[in-house]
Amino acid sequence: MNIEETIQLNENSFEITIEKSNLNNKQKLILKKVYYLIKGKLLNIMNLHKNEFDRSEITKSIFDMICIIIKNVENIKINNKPLSGNDKKLIALELGRIFINTEIINNNTEISIIEIYNLIAESILENIIDVSNEVNVVIEKGCKKLFSCF
Repeated sequence: MNIEETIQLNENSFEITIEKSNLNNKQKLILKKVYYLIKGKLLNIMNLHKNEFDRSEITKSIFDMICIIIKNVENIKINNKPLSGNDKKLIALELGRIFINTEIINNNTEISIIEIYNLIAESILENIIDVSNEVNVVIEKGCKKLFSCF
């Protein structure tokens, strides 16, 4: 039996359902705020797949979706402190799942997309983080060299 928790953003908005989530209350609150902010962008990406199924296009869309999610989660601060890396990862991955389960209407398409998502989303997220960290290190070293000249 699925344990579900329904979270309402506001009376006139929409609701999202979190099934069997390992998120704590703080993470759920952040998730629903980010969901509200980026829902339109994610709909633009995933609208392509409402009635058709192309694995390569779905994979590209999942990549694009994760990029949008992580960019928004990355900017969240609580009491002027960034979220922990683990919080960001959990929120981002769960937000993607919830979005697919909530917004993809065709049940067969939803099942196919969520299967692909569950296979690749964490790997995509980890690779984005690795590249981002590497770029930040290179930029930091470059700035130190640049400013050491002065």
